[in-house]
Amino acid sequence: EQSQQVLEESLQGLIASNHGIHTAIAHAELGTTLLLRGLPKPAAAYFDTAIALYRAAGSRGNLAEHLISQARALSAAGEPMAALMAIDEARKLIIELSSDTLHIDLRVALAEIHGLHDLPYSFEIAAPNLVLHFLEEALSVGNGLQGWQAPATLLLSLAEAWSSVQEGQKAFEYAKQAIAADRRERNKQAE
Repeated sequence: EQSQQVLEESLQGLIASNHGIHTAIAHAELGTTLLLRGLPKPAAAYFDTAIALYRAAGSRGNLAEHLISQARALSAAGEPMAALMAIDEARKLIIELSSDTLHIDLRVALAEIHGLHDLPYSFEIAAPNLVLHFLEEALSVGNGLQGWQAPATLLLSLAEAWSSVQEGQKAFEYAKQAIAADRRERNKQAE
């Protein structure tokens, strides 16, 4: 709540001084804060504004990143089709930009969307469900990147998803990896 207030005050100053890209970033940060606070509709509105400002400034990397965030907000707000449209636009930009790390975020967002909504799909999957399909894809894409280490959040999501389909051994393995990743991330923060 306090970070929301600080961001809102900063945003007012940026709007008054007409700093396009900085204003877009502030809108996106406020959208992220609202989404984390469980307020997806207002979050989506802030992402809409950020996205319009990114487009006006020609900032395509930020645009792709925040289209993914907007998709998360729209999905949480009960608008899965709009979320998938944002994902589709982000996917096209990510391919154009050759941004491998955003491919990971895109797949995690798709897992979240399909975890909240029972949506049709027209492709084959090897995993028991779409959530696992996209989470495993995210891990696979990340593992293909030099120096990338799976974040604890992704590994924990995989553990939970495998547990939900009664695959205890896989869930346990991912949970152990999540604990190790969490320790690694905490040690990095402490440095």
